Amino acid sequence: MKKKRQTHHSIYQRKRKEAKLSQEKAAELLDISSRTIQNFEAGKRELKLSLAFRMADLYGCSIENFRPEVKAKEEKEEVTV
Repeated sequence: MKKKRQTHHSIYQRKRKEAKLSQEKAAELLDISSRTIQNFEAGKRELKLSLAFRMADLYGCSIENFRPEVKAKEEKEEVTV
């Protein structure tokens, strides 16, 4: 049986819930609207890098959970240095 691949928006919701935060509380702490959180989690809005860093910090996880290309870019830079 194939493992279902998680989409970014399902990861946003999972990490928020693991941090035991409601959409409203997360929005308040991130200084954004709860509607914005809803849109990220529904896949209706793209997460900007600056907010991804703030979310990762708030949720206690790595930025790579939200923006995997950040790790890929860092690894590429390490190889070329």
